[in-house]
Amino acid sequence: MKKNSVIKFVLLTVFVLGILTACSKNVDVDLNNYVKFEYEGYTGKGTVDISIDYNKLLTEHEDTLGEKKSMAALRLLRKLEISADKTSNLSNGETINLSWADINKEELLNDAGLNVTYSDFTTTVSGLDELETIDLFKDIEIKTDGKDTNGYAWFYTSNLPSEYWFVDYVLEKSENLSNGEKIKITVKDYDGGDLDKKLAELGKVAASKEYYYTVTGLEELSAYDPFAGISVEFKGVSGKGTADIRKDSSQNDYIWSWDYVLDKTEELSNGDVVTVTVESGTSKTIEEYAASRGLKMDSTTMEITVEGLAEPLTDVSMLEPELFEKIKSDDIDKIKAYWAKGEERSVEPDSLLNVIYIGSIITYQEGTSWQAEQNALYNIYKCDVKCSFDDQRWVYWYSLYDGITRNDDGSFNMPEAKCPSDDYTVSTYMISGEAFTTEDRTHFYLGYETYEKFRSNHIRYEKYVVFDNVDDTNEMHFEPALAFIYICDKNDNEFKSGNVNLDNKNVVKVYGDGIYTMKASLSEYENVPEMIDGLKDMSLQMVSENNGTISDIDISEAEITDISIICDGNEIKMNSENIVTDHWDTGYTAKFYDENSDLTGKKAAVKSKDFSFKDSIEITFTVSGTKLRDNADKGTDNEINNEENVDTDKTENTDNTDNVNNTDNVDNTDNTGKIDDKVDSTGTDLDPQGNVNENGSDNGTDNNENGQDSQENGTDSGDTIVGDLGQYSVILVSLGEDRTRMIKLVNDYSHIGLMASRDLVDNVVNEPMVVIHTDEKDYADEIKAAFEGYGAVVEIRTNY
Repeated sequence: MKKNSVIKFVLLTVFVLGILTACSKNVDVDLNNYVKFEYEGYTGKGTVDISIDYNKLLTEHEDTLGEKKSMAALRLLRKLEISADKTSNLSNGETINLSWADINKEELLNDAGLNVTYSDFTTTVSGLDELETIDLFKDIEIKTDGKDTNGYAWFYTSNLPSEYWFVDYVLEKSENLSNGEKIKITVKDYDGGDLDKKLAELGKVAASKEYYYTVTGLEELSAYDPFAGISVEFKGVSGKGTADIRKDSSQNDYIWSWDYVLDKTEELSNGDVVTVTVESGTSKTIEEYAASRGLKMDSTTMEITVEGLAEPLTDVSMLEPELFEKIKSDDIDKIKAYWAKGEERSVEPDSLLNVIYIGSIITYQEGTSWQAEQNALYNIYKCDVKCSFDDQRWVYWYSLYDGITRNDDGSFNMPEAKCPSDDYTVSTYMISGEAFTTEDRTHFYLGYETYEKFRSNHIRYEKYVVFDNVDDTNEMHFEPALAFIYICDKNDNEFKSGNVNLDNKNVVKVYGDGIYTMKASLSEYENVPEMIDGLKDMSLQMVSENNGTISDIDISEAEITDISIICDGNEIKMNSENIVTDHWDTGYTAKFYDENSDLTGKKAAVKSKDFSFKDSIEITFTVSGTKLRDNADKGTDNEINNEENVDTDKTENTDNTDNVNNTDNVDNTDNTGKIDDKVDSTGTDLDPQGNVNENGSDNGTDNNENGQDSQENGTDSGDTIVGDLGQYSVILVSLGEDRTRMIKLVNDYSHIGLMASRDLVDNVVNEPMVVIHTDEKDYADEIKAAFEGYGAVVEIRTNY
């Protein structure tokens, strides 16, 4: 039997050639009549062998063709080709299409005398044996058991006829079955052979080789809500809220059998939606795991809307007016209380003339883990301050409420207010922390000298500012009253310590009750005698008007008392009974030497040539009875009466050993090792701040004994300067050419003070130094750029 679809002629036997005669004529032949089909096998699996019946063709025309043409016919006919579109897997009644390849008809005619015709044609399959169709699934038994969604199935083949031993059954799915689910069963040859062939050999054919079975009879699951007893607790501030799952086992017997997972637990805001998912914690799905316990999950996820988080303060209007006014009032009380503790702060007495609220700043840092003020209200105040050692000036003060939030019920979480920190360091050369010094660097104030300095230290990231209504444009200083010395000698030469109507030189500004000192020197003035010879008249004069400007300090009921005088280094004794006072509309005079004086004593000044004013004079006096004018409010309700903050006795200041201003004060000494002395009205030595020395002697000793070396206030160059170790460390590797700028930058960013900054910068040549640790990469990059802008080399180290 031949399997290919192309059939070629073969040579006839020698016997056939022998019977051909040499004499022949042309023969007309229709080749379609000589195609032969031989079918074999079972219908559906039958095959066909297609050939050309040469014997029939030559036998029918042996009388016409001669031997020569017969041989030529054999040679040419062997080249003929015919093909069929299908030769296997045939069934009775099936049609086969046959086609011829091109034939050289002319050559067959000329050489073999065959005039052939042919055409494509079809034939119908017949003669194949018929197979018996059988159902391979009717004799198997399928069993199921278990619970719905977690059932399982198997089958028995014991009833299958033994002749079908080679049939193997395969279940597509046998586990995790549900009622109503269809599972497919297929058959194959047990040994991996041709199942159809083996069946055909038995005269059989399978009606189908796959079967679908519908699962029934599984035990129904109990409906189960896995989220019974599950709740989510939200804490914190909207935008930075957190979420935690809470379980109540009294409502759910299986609550501890499952794992509950939140898709988001941090940086939450009111209105966000979080999803809780229940999981099995095993390789099985939660549905499978639950079904093994007879449970059917209602759902495996639960969505919850975030609510109840405190809302961050983003505008002061969110605060009730009464509450905000109470906050500001409390702030001002704290400021007043601080300034009332002048002696406790080891500074000379000072007066808080007024406190002005200039606005608020609110910062909110959503989505950041940086441990700084993340939801903060700053109330900013300008403190109008006048100290005995300094002119009237502004001191900028703040109250910080870090973490102020509004609850659902409208109430507010009010943290304790933070104010400028008393954690500062003072030395001869510098002061660090939230404080600043006077120009002569002998005294200091807690707070900020300018609003810009406050802002640069606290509001480092403008992108976090959500509210800012600070207005620092309106200057509202008080106009002081003015006091000056008047002297007239026996020759009617006049001297005033200040020409009130011109330059106010050596005029004392009186901001309220207190002790004042006035110094004057003849050498500072032009057009005055070289000396005042003898004395005709001497007085202190205080005025409330200067060049048309009315003082905010009302002196209409003021008094000047306790006058002491040092002239050319000598104390002048004076009988206070001889002081004559005189009030007028805009001024006040305390005349203590005049023509009617009758003073005695070795150092008494009389209206004679015994009194001389050759170089300098210093007068200390006490002012009392002043008050703030009613129209001096200057647009604020925060007026403070001067009387509350007057220190009545300058000489009662604390001892040198407690005075932080005197630490490490050697550089103030003269060549003899003595500090520039002051002398009080009793001849007692005062230190540069006016404090009484314990032993009445000079302060020539090195005050380092009373203080600390400034390096102790800083850190070594290799140490952490600010805060705990953060994610990033900014390291100064080498300096640029501008050493001064390097010291300033270290001071600005590390906040350790100028002296410590200087020492650290000078040590960089030996060892790189850490400028600061921070969790903010942007801030680290900012610092790096600042130093590199002046030629320094800076590295940023990632710590974890």
